[in-house]
Amino acid sequence: MRGTEFQMEHSALIAKPWHVLDDFFKPHEGGKSIFHLLWYILIGLIVGLIVSTLGAILILYICFKLNIHFPKT
Repeated sequence: MRGTEFQMEHSALIAKPWHVLDDFFKPHEGGKSIFHLLWYILIGLIVGLIVSTLGAILILYICFKLNIHFPKT
């Protein structure tokens, strides 16, 4: 094995975040940009609002059916 092959083989083991981030922040094929990240955040917020609301309704329904009453403050 030559020295350059050894360097190339072992350089892949070292984490280089700037190489990963270069691909992340560059526009990709078709003119995409990082708007997909904003889209994921928006969808996550909407889904989180729906799953949390449904979860709260479910907890209240279970408490109602089990006749659990919380003290008034």
